[in-house]
Amino acid sequence: MFEDDSPKILAHRKEIFRGRFEVTYEWSGNLRKPVFVGFNESKLVPFPLRKVEDCPHMDGGYYIRTDVSFWWITEARIKAADLFSLIYHRIILTANVWGLAHTPMGNVPSWRDLLKKKVNNV
Repeated sequence: MFEDDSPKILAHRKEIFRGRFEVTYEWSGNLRKPVFVGFNESKLVPFPLRKVEDCPHMDGGYYIRTDVSFWWITEARIKAADLFSLIYHRIILTANVWGLAHTPMGNVPSWRDLLKKKVNNV
């Protein structure tokens, strides 16, 4: 869903005394982009985070920081992109069912397929 240059939360572990460790966290990358955080780590990081997308197959989710200004714009953009994707696929599939579009087998449905007729190769 997101680019490869997405931000990361880096954990730095330093031994302080006889097996006791101090862990500090650092945000690396753009503050406004979503970051992938595992379910177990989401409660440990010191940044205020809000879940944007759930990824159960990767045992985590995408979060955005809520301490930056206009964080809700980033969340609204992601939600709008998800909604557009859902509507986009439904329109294309409905057009295929009603015969208003034809997507050749093995191709991904797209707007170019609208108003195409199926060619019968006999």
